[in-house]
Amino acid sequence: MGIVMAERSTQQAVEQDGQGGSAALGRALSILEYLADEQAPRGLTEIAEHVGGPKATIHRIMSTLTARGYLRQNSQSAYLLGIRCFELGSKWQQGLDLRSVAAPHLITLNQETEETAVLAVYESGSVVYIDKVMSPQPVIATTQLGHRSPADRVATGRALLAYAPTEELQSVLPDSSESASADLGEMLHDVRANGYAVTQGSYRPGVSGVGCPIRDYTGMVVAALGLTVPSDRFSQRKEVLVATTLEHAKAISAELGGYPAFN
Repeated sequence: MGIVMAERSTQQAVEQDGQGGSAALGRALSILEYLADEQAPRGLTEIAEHVGGPKATIHRIMSTLTARGYLRQNSQSAYLLGIRCFELGSKWQQGLDLRSVAAPHLITLNQETEETAVLAVYESGSVVYIDKVMSPQPVIATTQLGHRSPADRVATGRALLAYAPTEELQSVLPDSSESASADLGEMLHDVRANGYAVTQGSYRPGVSGVGCPIRDYTGMVVAALGLTVPSDRFSQRKEVLVATTLEHAKAISAELGGYPAFN
């Protein structure tokens, strides 16, 4: 019986150690997240009150984080995030690749809609298609990789122009009339308000599309996810196609560290 009791005591100690380790890790992450959100030095007492738990325990955790470079103290002994946080964030950012992050969503968008899904970036008044998955249907709207289209006339281009600087918009329509510029401005305002752009025959007759902006970790719009669809099918399924594309654009933005491109 004594042996059984000893085994139980050992097992209980292991479980307690495991739970303690998980609790300490959770508190360490809470400390880092709290200081990241505050973006200002905070003292031990304030941090302990926010995180919860014995002050001595919080102090030990913070001492470890400081020794490892994840925290630092200023001249008033208040705590801030340390250089290791920046280094880890930089390594995470360097590992991101727009095409590789977007690829699974491009495939799924194509499978869910059975339409041609495209990934586009902006370049000097045009959009350039950098990835695509073709529709399996017998009648499709084709798009070539590397092909340029006028940004103000296709959905992905409008999704990108909506978040471009004013001087860039002026360069897109340098010789246009005031009414044309006003029309474009109103159209791009609608894109920002809705979170997506739609075109119906504005570039190629019989071809429609939807484009949704993608943000990266800096908050900048860096690409657009879209569908290129024959107009007859697009008019029948517009709401579903828009909603599905928007869902995947949001997911790509989240994986890049960004957020939905709504104003």
